[in-house]
Amino acid sequence: MGMIQLHKMARTTPVIRKEIREATLSERELARKYNITRDTVRKWKYRE
Repeated sequence: MGMIQLHKMARTTPVIRKEIREATLSERELARKYNITRDTVRKWKYRE
């Protein structure tokens, strides 16, 4: 299995993105939890 290449400044990983999609917390709470912006939370929350 190949290694996933992340941008060196990436704040989210595939595991965190999955957690964001499955979370029931608000966008604000997720942003605070992962130290990212609400826009980033929205991007990953609704992406398939």
